[in-house]
Amino acid sequence: MTAAHMGLVFAAEGLDGAEKLLLLAYCNRTDDHGYCWPGQKRLVDDCGTSAATVKRVKKSLLDKGLISSVRRVHPVTGDPITNLTRVNLRLLEQMARPKTAYDDNVIEQLTFAEGTPLPRKRKKTRSNASDQLRAHSEPSPDLLLAQDEPTPGSG
Repeated sequence: MTAAHMGLVFAAEGLDGAEKLLLLAYCNRTDDHGYCWPGQKRLVDDCGTSAATVKRVKKSLLDKGLISSVRRVHPVTGDPITNLTRVNLRLLEQMARPKTAYDDNVIEQLTFAEGTPLPRKRKKTRSNASDQLRAHSEPSPDLLLAQDEPTPGSG
């Protein structure tokens, strides 16, 4: 459902660019019900922003009710682990922009001149395998064959 959730973000009205970007990062990792648990470092890397920006925008998304987050701890060690976050998919669906007819479908305008030649596949030239083997088995005369070998012409 990740792609469908991301589509909801693109269609949402009332979000600025930073909010859409962070919400896309969350939706990129959601399950069918909107749950995900990306860490802050992953969100920073996914969005290409600073940690401060991720924190600020996350607070904005929390305030708008678009995400809900719960702190988690490791059950054995008690150490903090990534938060469990849920994207409010129902609210996101309700934020969809009204359908708009855009004039950017240029498929019909893309035409090609009559008689355009078809691309032709180049034929590979076959070389004799024994010639290739011979070329690789005979070292160049100035090639050092071992580390301690003296250079040619040295006493």
